[in-house]
Amino acid sequence: MKSLTVLPLAGILVALALAGCATKPKPVPLTDPVYAKIDALEIRVAHLEHVLQGRSLFKLTAQAQRERGDIRKLSGALASLRHDLRHFRHAESARWIEVYRRLSRLQSASTDLQPAVMPAPSTSTQPPATATDTTAYQNALNLVEAGHYHAAIAAFSAFRQTYPQSPLVANADYWEGAAKLQLQDFSGALKDSLRVLKDQPQSPKAPAALFQAGLIQLAMGEVTAGKKTLTAVERQYPDSSSARLAHEKLMKLKAGGSSGHP
Repeated sequence: MKSLTVLPLAGILVALALAGCATKPKPVPLTDPVYAKIDALEIRVAHLEHVLQGRSLFKLTAQAQRERGDIRKLSGALASLRHDLRHFRHAESARWIEVYRRLSRLQSASTDLQPAVMPAPSTSTQPPATATDTTAYQNALNLVEAGHYHAAIAAFSAFRQTYPQSPLVANADYWEGAAKLQLQDFSGALKDSLRVLKDQPQSPKAPAALFQAGLIQLAMGEVTAGKKTLTAVERQYPDSSSARLAHEKLMKLKAGGSSGHP
């Protein structure tokens, strides 16, 4: 009886084991087409990302090269404009000096050949111009009129050394500065102009020398100093022709803004 009970129980256990094996999921094969497509898509996405990154770098490099080229072109244009501006300042200042030279000769043709009126101390007197120094001065001035500026500079320098006490020394300093300005020797021209103001501030040539100094400063690019000097002409010599020219020049500078074009 005991053996009959065990046999059916063993059959049941075998059946359950077979059933469990029948319900266990089968493993997905590695060659499943869905996974293959996913892998292919990932490869394509990675390739596209690489291509796009490469194109972006290429575009940035090309853009940087174009911008460097534009910067070089702008730098060249800026240098050219600066050169043109310097040339314009020099030429414009030379024209102003030429206009003033002609006006000065028309308005005071006799002043250049007369002794400079200087306030003298009671213990001394200013000697009058003699025929010798007047002739030497006129010869040097003729060289300026003829446009022989180098020769005029040498002649005025010799005049100052030969006749240091002549009342025409201030006139000689002024015209020597004017000749140097025509040759664009700005530092020398400014030195001669300021010498008139330092040595003979009451000379008839002092207003012209101060006006000339202002033009020279503008030509040198010292706009603030030039405007200050021209204003000093108006303030110190209000009744002179130089003051009127200085006022006209200041108005032109004001109308042109702060560019400082002479």
